[in-house]
Amino acid sequence: MPDTRSEWAILVVGLAVAAGLVFVAVRARSNRHVAAPTLAQPASQVVSTPTRKHAMRPPERVTPRKPKKTGKLALALSATGASTWIEVRIGSSTGHVLYSGTLSPGTRKSFRSARRFWVRFGGAADVGVVLDGRPLRIPTGTYDAFFDGHGFRQALTG
Repeated sequence: MPDTRSEWAILVVGLAVAAGLVFVAVRARSNRHVAAPTLAQPASQVVSTPTRKHAMRPPERVTPRKPKKTGKLALALSATGASTWIEVRIGSSTGHVLYSGTLSPGTRKSFRSARRFWVRFGGAADVGVVLDGRPLRIPTGTYDAFFDGHGFRQALTG
């Protein structure tokens, strides 16, 4: 047993260091992403398992977007299947008309604006959408939608 204060201090510091090393070892072991191979399991069959942190992450949104630094949005619409009718306006359903017509299969129309786009789809199942260089998945059907720096949002009709 220690007799002096300095011996006690050394003992306390040593215990604290040992406890810290144990904590780090346990934490490192629980954060492993890949299971270690066993003798019965070849290394080629080692399976990657997600950590708890990744398993609890909410699903990623398909369309989050940040506006480009230029302040201009780029929207490209293309007919991927049958001909489809679209109308593209700046800002809202009453904004300046950029395009109104039918896109033939293989046709692509591109638009740039500092504001959001309002689009009416006559048949969205046959339309490919690219916003600021990133393809978006949009629902099928006939509806109105907004495209802005945050992505796609279906317009409420009332």
